[in-house]
Amino acid sequence: SVDVFISHALKADPHCPTDMMRRPIKYSIHKCVDIFIGSHNIVSRWISESKVKREDAGAAMQGITFWCDTACVDHSDTKQKMFILTNHLEDFVQHSRYFMCLMSTQYFTRLWCLYEFACACKRRSDLDTILVANACLAFFEQERIAIADCIVNASVASASCFNPDDRKMIE
Repeated sequence: SVDVFISHALKADPHCPTDMMRRPIKYSIHKCVDIFIGSHNIVSRWISESKVKREDAGAAMQGITFWCDTACVDHSDTKQKMFILTNHLEDFVQHSRYFMCLMSTQYFTRLWCLYEFACACKRRSDLDTILVANACLAFFEQERIAIADCIVNASVASASCFNPDDRKMIE
C-alpha cells in the first residue's frame, strides 16, 4: 500500500513566466518543496481527523510512502515500462491513499499527466484525496495565470509525449 501517487511533468518549462520554473535545478528543488507542502497538508488532515497527534506530526510525515514513475519504473527498459504502465498505472492511481498533482505550466500539456489526472478523477472514490501542490501559486501571479491558461486550454489532441508511441497506448 502506498500513501501518495505523485503525478508530475518531469522537465522544466523553458517558457514558464517564473524564472525558477524554467531552470532544471531550480525546478527540481521546487518540486521537492511541492512534495513537502503536499505531505504537510496530508499530515494536517490526519491531525484534524485525530488520526495523528500533533506531537507525532514529524514522524507521520517521515512515514509517508510515495509512488513516482521516475523512481519506481525503469524507463530504460521500454518493454517493462510499458507493461507496468499499461497494466498497473490505473491501479496505482486508484489504490494509493492520495493522488498528488505537482502542478506546473507544462502539466496539462503532457499526455501522460492528462491521463493520470483523468484516471484520478474517474477512479478515485473520494475526490478530496486529490491534492494539487504548487508553491508558486501562492506567490507568483504570472505563474497562477499561466497555469490557469494551461488548464483552460488542455487538450488530449495537442498534448505531447516524450515517446510518440505512448500516444497510441493512451488514446
